[in-house]
Amino acid sequence: MVDLQIEPIRSIDKLGQRRAPQGNLPAWPCRVLFTGRAQTGKTSSLLNLVRAMLSVPYPPPEGVPWTKADAKRDEKLQRVTILHLDPETQEYDALKDVADRFEVLGVADIIKNPRVLPRKQDYDGLKRRSAIIIEEVDFEALPAAAKSAVGTLFSFVSSHSNVSILASYQSYYRVPPFLKTNITGFVMTAPTNRSEWSSISLRVGLTAELLKELFDDAVVEMHDSISVWPDMPANSPWRLRLNLFGPVCPIE
Repeated sequence: MVDLQIEPIRSIDKLGQRRAPQGNLPAWPCRVLFTGRAQTGKTSSLLNLVRAMLSVPYPPPEGVPWTKADAKRDEKLQRVTILHLDPETQEYDALKDVADRFEVLGVADIIKNPRVLPRKQDYDGLKRRSAIIIEEVDFEALPAAAKSAVGTLFSFVSSHSNVSILASYQSYYRVPPFLKTNITGFVMTAPTNRSEWSSISLRVGLTAELLKELFDDAVVEMHDSISVWPDMPANSPWRLRLNLFGPVCPIE
C-alpha cells in the first residue's frame, strides 16, 4: 500500500498573507469585530490594535522577494478606508500618519455610487498591507449592488489582497451575517444586552456562562475588554485576552 500523506499546498492567490510576529497579535490580514455599548472604548481599542500591528515588524510573506525598501514601506499601510455614517467623522484620524492613502466613505456616498468602494485591483496585496474600518453601517439599508460589493470585500478581497477588516458595532444583533461568518477575532466591551452572549458564544466556541464569568471576574473598568481569537489553538494562553494584548489567565 502506498503511504499517502497530506502536504501543505499554498494558495498562489494568497502569497501576501503574513504570520503573526508574536502571540498576542493576529496574522495579517485579519477580520476583527468590536462590540459593546456606547462609550466603552471600542474605537480606542480598534486604533490601538491597528497601530500595534504596525509597530511590531511582521515576518515577510513566504515565497515573496523582500528588500529593505519593502520593509520600510511596510511600516505604513497602503490604504485605509473608513465606512461610516458620517463622512466628516474624525474618529479615525489617528491613522492618517500610518497610511499612504486615508479616506472616509459615508453611507450616502456608497448608496449613490457603490463603485466608490475599493476593489481588488486597487491594492498591491503582494507586498503592501491595507485596512478597511466599518462603524455601525446597516448593510440591509444598502441597495443590492452596494451589499454585493461589501460582501466581496469580506469574502474575497480581504484574504486575496492583504486587507484587514475591522468592524465596530454597539450590538452584536446589528452585525450582518456575512461579517459574522468571516470574523477571525472578537473584541467585546460591556454589552448593550447580556443576552447577546448566547449568540456570540456559539460563534466563538465558548459558553455564554464562561463569557459572563470572564466579564464578572476579569473586567474591572468600563473600558476593559475581553477578546476571543477562535483561530488560535484551544490551549493557547492568547486565545482569550484582556484588553487586547494580555492573557486573561497569567502565563506561568
